[in-house]
Amino acid sequence: MEKEKAIKIMIALAVVLAAICVLSATAQMCEAREIKELHIRYQPITHHIAEMTAMEKGWWKRDLERFGIEKVTDTEFPSGPPEMTAMMAGELDVAYVGTAPPISAIDKGLDAKIVAAVNINGSAIVLLPELAANYTSPEDLRGLKIATYPPGSIPDTILKRWLKDNGIDPETDLEIVPMEPGNAITAIDARAVNGVFLATPSPTIIELEGAGKIVVLSGDMWPDHACCCLLASGELIREHPELLEQIIRIHINATEYNVEHIDEAAVIFAGKVGWDVEKVKKSFNRTDMKWIHNPHIEIPSTLEYAKVDYEMGYTDKLLTQDDLFDTSFYDRVTGIAPTPTPSPEVTPTITPSPTPTPGFTVILTVVSLLVAFLFLLFYFIWKKQMKENKILHFVERRGVIELIGICVVIIIWQLVASFIVKETYLLPSPYEVFLAFYKVRELIPGDIYVSLLHFGIGLGAGVVVGITLGALMGWFKMVYRAILDGKPITEPGRDRCMVFQEFALFPWRSVLANVTFGLEKMKIPKEERQEIALRYIDMLGLKGFENMYPHELSGGMKQRVGIARALAIDPVILLMDEPFGALDAQSRMLFQSELLKIWENTEKTVLFVTHSVDEAVFLADRIFVMTARPGKMKEVVKVPLKRERNRTSPEFSAIRSEILAMLEVKVKKTMEME
Repeated sequence: MEKEKAIKIMIALAVVLAAICVLSATAQMCEAREIKELHIRYQPITHHIAEMTAMEKGWWKRDLERFGIEKVTDTEFPSGPPEMTAMMAGELDVAYVGTAPPISAIDKGLDAKIVAAVNINGSAIVLLPELAANYTSPEDLRGLKIATYPPGSIPDTILKRWLKDNGIDPETDLEIVPMEPGNAITAIDARAVNGVFLATPSPTIIELEGAGKIVVLSGDMWPDHACCCLLASGELIREHPELLEQIIRIHINATEYNVEHIDEAAVIFAGKVGWDVEKVKKSFNRTDMKWIHNPHIEIPSTLEYAKVDYEMGYTDKLLTQDDLFDTSFYDRVTGIAPTPTPSPEVTPTITPSPTPTPGFTVILTVVSLLVAFLFLLFYFIWKKQMKENKILHFVERRGVIELIGICVVIIIWQLVASFIVKETYLLPSPYEVFLAFYKVRELIPGDIYVSLLHFGIGLGAGVVVGITLGALMGWFKMVYRAILDGKPITEPGRDRCMVFQEFALFPWRSVLANVTFGLEKMKIPKEERQEIALRYIDMLGLKGFENMYPHELSGGMKQRVGIARALAIDPVILLMDEPFGALDAQSRMLFQSELLKIWENTEKTVLFVTHSVDEAVFLADRIFVMTARPGKMKEVVKVPLKRERNRTSPEFSAIRSEILAMLEVKVKKTMEME
């Protein structure tokens, strides 16, 4: 009887909560958000001069005021993927972006559509002068190291397709290195790469400075290929159609103005990004780029990009024109299609993209709540049959706690993302939560006490190490025991901070603003947080770069900013997930020495994840050797060597050989299991 009564109560509660969620979501869907500030993003390339011209001329502000827009904010991004991250976070209304990044973003759930074109062609391959002098065909690129935009970008897609069409395997016949434009320019100037494939005006700038020579234009690789587009959020499309039409009108006017006043366009661009105007003008003569605004021109090649991305595994499904484009607004503005006349009884609607909607959120939340209640039911009914100190072990052993963790965190994620935190890029996605809780079963045996002193290094054969360490010490509430300074870790806290491998800087914030970000969230007064940030900026050798943006920094400098940001909040323990993995060998060794100096000055505990045995032995007091799957700590190696350590000493080599032998055994066992 007691069990039946408890079940009825729990079902009733679940139904009530589900009804509340549905009603709340329905109310949100019925009420369109009023937009007072329009957020536009662009990149520092001549492709996006239409946005810059409209801003310089005041057209954005003037022509959007009658729609209730009080402020137009435009922010520069180094490339397309960060723009898509911002748009998925709801921080962006309109993006000037390459047509390729939206493909992968829409595939992953971005609610947005391409509504107008920006340009076709406009990139070029640049080789070192001595290589360019002997270049005759794509065959000459075999064995070279070429830097271009990250995977899934337009240059990456075009380059790999062109190489394959010419019988060259982009995976084995040469090395394609993903880099942001600023880093790529620095790399070819330092001769760290043999060539680059970048958008204008970067190729001309490199050529004029004598660091390289243009050998192939992208229009020769893929004639009249789509390059950049105007991407609008789903909210604009569905809830503010008239505002979107006016945005398209401004874009068309700015594009046509630039075509007729090309010298003025060069002046506007140079002033916006801080480049030499004469070099910008010369870049117009060394490119095959064409500014356009008709999205119908870009549809064929964009669908080809989608096909290439699907074949390369960048997307899970082959996207169609309806998935990517909504040309109805452009057609009405330009008269290609007549504006529909609504009847008095019917309000015209625009079919939304097949992407997650508030209804999806409701379903996910309700299902999560139901499963969580079932777990509570299980707990209350059977708790008398279990000893209290065995409950966690019982649940953990059966793998149920992972499922409950998924449900609870997804609920929190949905609610916080919807009602509290606008910057949703700071939150893990449900998929990431699922991976962290379901695939990672065990990090450290639950019956041992772990004390992390000085420099601890987690060394393993797979990325699972980074995921589990982040889950254990950082974001998630954990069921496994982790103790810091005698206190169990049960939730996120200021005493821990993460430094990531991929820099994770906000591209629209300056160095100073990036470093002060954590301090802002801690509500520290402006003067105090700037004083703290400047102290660490000076310590990391960034003095004089406070007002620069990430795209203006080298990879090493970006990582310094990430470390300064972490240190600024004064954590007890610093978590570092392969922070030097993206650096070249020389920079990596330099940063290892600098990190030791920072460690000595700050006396912080550092937990450092790496796949490099040399790096582990050079830095660590103790090295935790991990297995590949599941991530378990199998060996702890103490490093008794004094600092600064000599990498060529017999003692150093002995410890390195010991760890390599351990890893070799574990890798062989893993391969045998597979």
